[in-house]
Amino acid sequence: MLLTSLCNTSNLAANLYRCTAGPEDRPFVEAHESYSVAFVRRGSFGYLNRGRHFDMVPGSILIGRPGDEYTCTHDHHDGGDECLCFKLKPELVETLGDDAESWQRGAVAPRAELMVLGALAEAAAAGDSNVALEEAGLALVAKVVSLAAGDRHGLGKIRARDRRRIVAAAHWIEEHAQEEIDLAAAGRETGLSAFHFLRLFAKVVGVTPHQYLIRARLRQAARLLAEDDQPITDIAFEIGFGDLSNFVRTFHRAAGMSPRAFRRLAQSGMGPKSARSSKKDWPARPSFPTSIKEVTMFDHLGLHVRDVAASVAFYKAVMAPLGAKVCSQDESGAGLGPDGNAVLWLYAHKGAKGPGTHVAFTAPDRKAVEKFHAAGLKAGGVDNGPAGLRADYSPTYFAAFLTDPDGNNVEAVYMGK
Repeated sequence: MLLTSLCNTSNLAANLYRCTAGPEDRPFVEAHESYSVAFVRRGSFGYLNRGRHFDMVPGSILIGRPGDEYTCTHDHHDGGDECLCFKLKPELVETLGDDAESWQRGAVAPRAELMVLGALAEAAAAGDSNVALEEAGLALVAKVVSLAAGDRHGLGKIRARDRRRIVAAAHWIEEHAQEEIDLAAAGRETGLSAFHFLRLFAKVVGVTPHQYLIRARLRQAARLLAEDDQPITDIAFEIGFGDLSNFVRTFHRAAGMSPRAFRRLAQSGMGPKSARSSKKDWPARPSFPTSIKEVTMFDHLGLHVRDVAASVAFYKAVMAPLGAKVCSQDESGAGLGPDGNAVLWLYAHKGAKGPGTHVAFTAPDRKAVEKFHAAGLKAGGVDNGPAGLRADYSPTYFAAFLTDPDGNNVEAVYMGK
């Protein structure tokens, strides 16, 4: 085991662990010496803790509690593994809360929020972000503690051969995340039927293959946003999102802020250095999303236009002084907004009259979407799509549509779980 010490503050110690063990190395029992949270950066390994077996893949989180025994195995991947580990000082644990259910969980599956925060910590460790590594570590640890109690993977009995197959599939997905990949092909490579592949992947990794693909892309996006000034539109397409608006919505849902706001935070830091150097200046429960809070009632605005080229020319001219430009354009329409974040969409419309306007409101939850639709029908609106999931937009895109008395398409959308 190779250890690189990255920082040691009054809150935590950050270390990079590189393990070169392989299938031929005999596993042995160890014990955690402190509370710790480790983000798996590369490779994979088995983690046995408190009677549960976790298969750790990139993006997984390992949780340590003082005195808890554990065993690491390396029988399904011989390329080694690497973890960014934060060992917490007792004072910080008191601040976060010694919640037994969270700290005894053992591991947390790759979650979108954790992928983004893990990538920010990676960038900070590499010196590619103005966010201090301590800041990024505190944000990651706080989010892990808040999510750990609800994680339930690692409880089922799964054959070793199936574990190896699924871990190999997870690595394949991560390596090809930027491509337009066929997840069914990943399943075929494991030698399992589509049904058994999907079922086993969720049991072993803790998320579905599609969720893991999206989260691998989000991790890449967070690193790129933190490291350089590449246009957000280019990042979206480079990491595998074929639609800019889908990328912006998905990233916002995971990070609690837009890609533009995340880049601003990552490149400017979470606050003045004087405020970051003292532990007493940290809030009682450090939280990354609250550093920048964006509140908006609108998700996006769409207009039907008869001449896309003419409309793009007009809006490009009038929105340029406002800091916006064309983010995406083809024969079906165009999107405009600041820094690659399209907030106005123009859709080609060949109708003879009354194309109407598309307005999408952000809803606080799914129940609100359902109430929006029901109330609109009672108020004279016409059903243009009942409340429900639109998986072709995004896996959690829950929306309802109405046509108002003037012919406009009005939408309410919630993109949480």
